[in-house]
Amino acid sequence: MNYYFSKQNSLKTTLKYFFILFIFLNLFFKLINGENIKLFLSTKINISEINNERFALEQGCVMRDICGVDGELRQNCRYEGRPVPISLNVEKEYRDLCPQLFKDGNIATCCNHAQFEILRNKMSLPRMLLQRCPSCYSNFANFFCQFTCSPFQANFVKITEMLNNSKAIYNEAYISRVEYYITSKYAQQFFDSCKNVRTTTGDFVLSILCGTSIDNCTPERLFKYIGTYNKALNIPFTIDVIISPNNQILSTTPYQKQKQRLLKPMNTTTFKCNQSSDLSDSPCSCVDCLSACTSSAPFPYLFQESCKMATMDCSTAMSIMATCILFGVVMLAVVLHYILRMYTSEDVDDIAVDIVPVQLRNLLNSLEFN
Repeated sequence: MNYYFSKQNSLKTTLKYFFILFIFLNLFFKLINGENIKLFLSTKINISEINNERFALEQGCVMRDICGVDGELRQNCRYEGRPVPISLNVEKEYRDLCPQLFKDGNIATCCNHAQFEILRNKMSLPRMLLQRCPSCYSNFANFFCQFTCSPFQANFVKITEMLNNSKAIYNEAYISRVEYYITSKYAQQFFDSCKNVRTTTGDFVLSILCGTSIDNCTPERLFKYIGTYNKALNIPFTIDVIISPNNQILSTTPYQKQKQRLLKPMNTTTFKCNQSSDLSDSPCSCVDCLSACTSSAPFPYLFQESCKMATMDCSTAMSIMATCILFGVVMLAVVLHYILRMYTSEDVDDIAVDIVPVQLRNLLNSLEFN
């Protein structure tokens, strides 16, 4: 008998384990079904891509410090390494011009203080041109802040040319051409925030920054013009701005240790011209921003469908309340007017009663003397 129960318990235990194993295998095959099995079969290729993506999302630099001198212009050195924390005594200067560098508590940059001073001086002319529209200027300044100092510089900047000639310092090659990758979304938002800004003389600022008429100015022409080597505009080397619709680009370069990298085009925050920015609490004026001219309802939330008072829309309820208040004011005015007239007429009658006997007495007295 004991042997029978022992066999029965052993069978139950075996069936239980088989059932658990069946569930596990079922879940396993569901997990690797379809596209996932392809991932499993091509592990070697995808691991390489994942490693590249991981590198692209990490902090890293491709240039830092100054290695070339061209008159008043300075060219950057190649630098493959981590961003360097800035000194606390100059942190405020960086924050005043490039506040977006300090997101998430970051205090490291890919530029040294000499480069930052060059950047700050370079922003003097754009500040004068764009001062009427703080949002546009903020976007413009941040475009160069990210390029020069961003701790994620290696994600979207690629060196394409280096020179070692009489302009080089310490006989070390300097950067003479780079590619700067930005998303098409960022480029369009940047362009839209500035397209209606005018100078004090009434000309469009973008006609100056594009090097052509405002009608022919496009995001592509804008970034090409402000990125082309130009001593007059303080652009020390050519920056080929690549506007990409993709969030990731597999790229190669002969000037970096990792010849093939997965780049991630820059897509930082932009500000619309009718918004305040990280550099100013004031949006652009109506003259420089058409969207700032649109009038809005004084109580916009009252006109939303979700706004109800009892069973009525807020707009209907407020109209009825306003009508009732107006009617009440009119009725109160009528009543007060009636009361005032009544008291005024009673006072006149009393005065008449008092005056008439006096006049009669005076008349009688005059008759007696006669």
